[in-house]
Order: sequence, then structure tokens, then C-alpha cells
Amino acid sequence: MPEQLQASVQHRQLPASAGSSPTIGYSVPASIVSKINAPQRWRRWVGYNVLAFSIGCVSMLLGTFVMALISHTVRNGLQQFVEKLSFNVAGVQAIAILLGFPLFLSIGVASIIQRAALYQQVAVKSWVAESAVSGLGAAFLVVSVIIISIMQRSDPPPSINYLWIVFTMFLIISTGISYFQWRQLRTILIHAWHWPLIAIATWTGLGTLIVGLGMGILINNLR
Repeated sequence: MPEQLQASVQHRQLPASAGSSPTIGYSVPASIVSKINAPQRWRRWVGYNVLAFSIGCVSMLLGTFVMALISHTVRNGLQQFVEKLSFNVAGVQAIAILLGFPLFLSIGVASIIQRAALYQQVAVKSWVAESAVSGLGAAFLVVSVIIISIMQRSDPPPSINYLWIVFTMFLIISTGISYFQWRQLRTILIHAWHWPLIAIATWTGLGTLIVGLGMGILINNLR
């Protein structure tokens, strides 16, 4: 067999990181390994995460709009929640319905785009499922904590609190998602912790600037 053909089909198995068990029988083409672990890989990762953020936000807006239109529970439950500012069955159901499906859809779409940054070298089902479930769990955790803290304060400064809330939400949700993604990537990436670092910084930074600061300025100008 010619040397060039041998090189094209050569496979390489990366050693597992310290403290983790090696993945037996898992290997990726050597050419893909070199691309994934290239010194300038962070540029590709940032670009794909920015794209994932953009399309994920659009998916979230569309999903929320559809759910709000078709669900009386959302409208009635949110109205009761805003009027009484207390936990009730209708309010919890409304928040779960309003945020649950759109957020799951948004994270699922975004994770597929993120997977493209890694040359599809992770299993699509586990990658998307773990990303969506972990993000959904982190989102409901942080939303619950924020709601409780808001109800316990008498007159919070809206501008400061809104920006802080957006920052906290994106930080915790992206951290939760990135942790489970890192668990899958540590067997194929050198310095796999670079991925969650870039993903968290990209999503939290864009979320705070666009959803937090940008939307805050827009809302204030429309008043």
C-alpha cells in the first residue's frame, strides 16, 4: 500500500487525561486528531460558538413565541405569578412550559453547531442529549434561585438587577452544559479544558452584552 494511502487511513488513540480511565477501542483518524488539537483551534471554536449562540437565540425566541400562542396555561399562569409574586401551581407550570421546550430546542440546535466545530468526532445523540438536559437543569435551578431572591427584596434597582440576572443565568447554564461536554471531549482532546473555557466565555460574554446590556438599553429607549 502506498505511504500516502497508509497515512490517510492511519488511526490514533489519545491517552486519557490524568485521573480518568482510557476509552477502550475509541480512535479517530490521525488527520482529524491533528486538526482538533491544532494550536489555533480556539479560533474555530470561538467562531462556531458565536454562530451557535446566534442561532440558539433565534430558536429560543421562536419556540417561546409558539408556546405562548398555543398555551393558555402560560398566559394565565404568568399573569397570576406577576400579580401575586408568589409560587403557585399555575405559575410554576407556566414557567416550565414557557421555558422548557424552547430552551431544550435552543440548546439542542446550538449543540449540533458546536459539534461541527469538533469535526463531528463526538456521538451526536449523547452530545445533544447531555447538553440539552444539563442546560435545562441548570436553567431551572438558576431561575428558581433568582425568583426567590427577587421576591425577598422590596424594591431592587431594575437596571442593575437585570444585567446581573442575565450574566448569572448565562454563566451557570453555559458552565453546566460545558461540564458534560468536557466529559465527552477529554478522551479525544489534548487540554480538553480549553473547550469549556472558550464556550463559557463566549456564551456568557455575548449573552451579557446582547441580551443583558443591549436589550436593557433598547427597553429603556422604548419607554
